[in-house]
Amino acid sequence: IPLVVSVDLPYDHINLQLSDGQRINLSDAKGNIQSGDVFLENENKTLSFSTANLADSSTNIYKINTLTVPVGLDYKITLSDGTLVWLNSATEIKFPFKFSNNTREVEVDGEAYFEVAKDINRPFIVHLPQSEVEVLGTTFNINTYGKVTNKVALIEGSVKMKTQESETRIVPGIEMIYEKGQGFSENKFKTSEVLGWQKGIFYFYDASLPEICNVIPRWFGIDVVLDNPSIKSKR
Repeated sequence: IPLVVSVDLPYDHINLQLSDGQRINLSDAKGNIQSGDVFLENENKTLSFSTANLADSSTNIYKINTLTVPVGLDYKITLSDGTLVWLNSATEIKFPFKFSNNTREVEVDGEAYFEVAKDINRPFIVHLPQSEVEVLGTTFNINTYGKVTNKVALIEGSVKMKTQESETRIVPGIEMIYEKGQGFSENKFKTSEVLGWQKGIFYFYDASLPEICNVIPRWFGIDVVLDNPSIKSKR
């Protein structure tokens, strides 16, 4: 199977684009970083910040920032409410420095693991390309690498997965899959396998070669070409 190298990425580093357009290379900028009224800390592959002492009128505090993790890397971010998000490679999260008084909302495209801080007064909502997830406090993994498929694997707690057409509640140990045009389906899963990416481990069972070839580019930045169409059915 020949490998064709074709690296064309928006960034080759952890990139934080602030709501005012400023870009910060988090692969290079370590330690304390000041951006306007907000003080950022970038240590141990984790971004954190504090807005506790900022007035609601502070510039851009509720506006949306974008954190992008390129192929081959992973990164963590601790949001203003204490929620931890661990981002897999080729993943983007959009978030504010401070959530509103009524809700907590972020947007994710790619794969991420969430440990949501409990707040019974403000639901936590994750907007995905084809659906959204609503929780109060829980632990789960989301995967939107498939262009029309969203997957949510619930580790503990309870979450609600919603689309424009319908919604469903997920229980721990179940991965709910929404495919555009097909609706919901579910699978049981092993936590060690779903979260294996955090250790750089990927599990395949009876997988086709095209399925495996879809994973390789996210970690190595290469395109994989199957030069013999007949082997696409090999598992």
